[in-house]
Amino acid sequence: MNFEIISDPAELEALEPEWRRLWAHCPGATPFQSPDWQLPWLSRFGGGQLRTLVLRHRGDLAGILPLS
Repeated sequence: MNFEIISDPAELEALEPEWRRLWAHCPGATPFQSPDWQLPWLSRFGGGQLRTLVLRHRGDLAGILPLS
């Protein structure tokens, strides 16, 4: 596993297609974990410095943890 920290909102938005596929493949995922919910929420209420932990396994998105 590799990880990176994203602090640029544009980089986080660029992950949306991969994020959406990951979310769709997680049977226990809720709507609140989807990019459709998280990206607007972070845009409106995130304030401050964005920090998002991105986990990759063999180049594929394996996890994402948006923080602000």
